[in-house]
Amino acid sequence: MQFSKGLAVAVLLAALVLAGLVGCSTAAPVPSIDATVEAKVQATLVAAPTQTPLATYTPYPTAAPAATYTPYPTQTPLPGATPVSMPTPFPADDQSHRPTPIPANETSVDTDRAALVAFYNATGGPDWNNDWNWLTDRPLGNWNGVTTDGSGRVTELELSNNNLVGYIPPELGNLSHLTRIRFLGNSLSGSIPPEMGNLANLTVLILNHNELTGQIPPELGNLSGLTQLYLPDNKLTGNVPPELGNLSNLTQLVLFQNKLTGEIPMTFTMLTELFDFGWAVNDGLCAPLNPIQDWLQGIRLADGPTCPRR
Repeated sequence: MQFSKGLAVAVLLAALVLAGLVGCSTAAPVPSIDATVEAKVQATLVAAPTQTPLATYTPYPTAAPAATYTPYPTQTPLPGATPVSMPTPFPADDQSHRPTPIPANETSVDTDRAALVAFYNATGGPDWNNDWNWLTDRPLGNWNGVTTDGSGRVTELELSNNNLVGYIPPELGNLSHLTRIRFLGNSLSGSIPPEMGNLANLTVLILNHNELTGQIPPELGNLSGLTQLYLPDNKLTGNVPPELGNLSNLTQLVLFQNKLTGEIPMTFTMLTELFDFGWAVNDGLCAPLNPIQDWLQGIRLADGPTCPRR
C-alpha cells in the first residue's frame, strides 16, 4: 500500500512536468514592445500611397516696361523746297486790310495752302499743341488736322483743343472745297469773318468754347448746305441775323452762353429740318409769341426763355 501511494505520486509529478514541457513548446512567444511598434510602422508605410511632389511655383512674368514716348521730330522742309511766305497778321476787324476773296472757280491747291498758312500765322501756330507738318512742302493732307480729297483740296479742318490763340483770318473763306470746320475748345477771339459765308460746301461749323466777339455775320445765311452750327460759350453780341432762316438743311443750332439780345427772328419758322435749338443764357435773347411758339412745338430739343408779354 505504501508502494502504491509513492508510485502514484511519482506518476502524477511526471505527468505534471510533461504537461508543462508540452505547453511551453506550443505557446506563441509574446512579442516585445519594440517589435509591435516596428510592425505598425511597416504596415503604415506599405498602405500609404506614394506622394506626388508639389508642382514648382512659377511666378507671373515681369511686366514689360511701357514704351518710351518719342515726340514728333522737328519738321524740316524737303530738299529744294521753297520756303512758304508768312503773311503779316492784321486785326480781324480792320476792314481796310481785308484781302479780296478769290472766286471759287479760281481756287486751287496753292490757294488752299496760302489760306492755311494765313490761318497758322493768325492763330499762333508755333505754340499749337500739335502743328505736325504745317508749313512744310508735304501734301496738305499730311498736315495735322487737315483732310483733303483726291485732288488735294482741303475738305476738313479738325483743330479742336489745340491751343489756337488769335483770330480767324478772312483767307479761310477761300477754302472752296471745305465741308467741315471744328475749332472748339481754343482761345480764338475777334469776330467771325463774313468771308466764311463763301464756303458754299460747308456742312458743319463748330466754334464753341472760344472767345469770339462781335455779331453773328448775316453772310452765314449763304451756307445753304449747313446742317450743324455750334456757337455756344463765346462772347457774341447783338441780334441773331434773320438770314440764318435761309439755312434750310440746318438740323442743330446752338447759341448758349453768349451775350446775344433781341428776339428769335420770325424767319426761323422756315427751318423745317431743325430738331436741336438752344438759345438760353444770353443777354435777353428770347422766343416771341406765335408763330415762333407754334414752331418751337415741333422742335425735339428746344431750350431757352420766352419773351415777356408786352
